[in-house]
Amino acid sequence: MVALAMTDRTINLDIHAFAAAADAMGRREHTLNVTSGATVSDAWLALVKACPELKTLEDTIAFACNDRLVTRQAKLEDGDTLALLPPVSGG
Repeated sequence: MVALAMTDRTINLDIHAFAAAADAMGRREHTLNVTSGATVSDAWLALVKACPELKTLEDTIAFACNDRLVTRQAKLEDGDTLALLPPVSGG
């Protein structure tokens, strides 16, 4: 039996997209697999690779992990819910 190095293990994330992010993805919910130890930035890069339309939100999108606002440097864990929060305008 071969032991996997920590970086070879993957974790599952539940992605919840809102407003323009949901429009760009074509859906509101998605499951994403990333390498253990991944950050929000790593997850974002994987999402943009899978859905290039998200790139237009690069400079303005915010993130919440498990209902708490987080930075792109925040570490993610298996089973986390990552919300994509594009800017919202209204009146």
